[in-house]
Amino acid sequence: MDLEGLSPPQRIKKFDDAHGDFVVVDGWILYEDGAQREVNPWGAMCEPPLDDCKCSKIILNFCEAKMNLAREEFQVHKQNLTTQCRVIAEQGNCNRPTQPPSKEAVEKLKELRKKVLCWQKRLNKAREAVENNKPERLTVRDVACEQNRQKAANAMAEIEEIKI
Repeated sequence: MDLEGLSPPQRIKKFDDAHGDFVVVDGWILYEDGAQREVNPWGAMCEPPLDDCKCSKIILNFCEAKMNLAREEFQVHKQNLTTQCRVIAEQGNCNRPTQPPSKEAVEKLKELRKKVLCWQKRLNKAREAVENNKPERLTVRDVACEQNRQKAANAMAEIEEIKI
């Protein structure tokens, strides 16, 4: 992508438009396609890595952050509705009683739940992609580590059965 000669706001807009949805994580803006850039307008702008393993890890981080934001939005909205209902339940007789949550507010909670479930699916797919794109040497290492853990668990069970 040619960003030469553009002002920082123009560069950022062109980069954002080219890479789609994004989220801010630790001073970096992660994009859904694996691109990333620093929040600092003069900072680095990185196209998606050609290495599938690295790219899938960035996408995983993007999905985790989006999932966390969606979950937080759901929890805050649900807590607000729950608090509103508790206030009503605890109110005595009063001149201007608090109204229960509207149907729209409850529908919004349902929509937020759908959003969380959607991000959970995307997060699971991103985890699968990371696993599928893992270099063979790491897969071999992980299998060896798991076998070693199993041997240790078996040894521990055998040792604990030896009693005085």
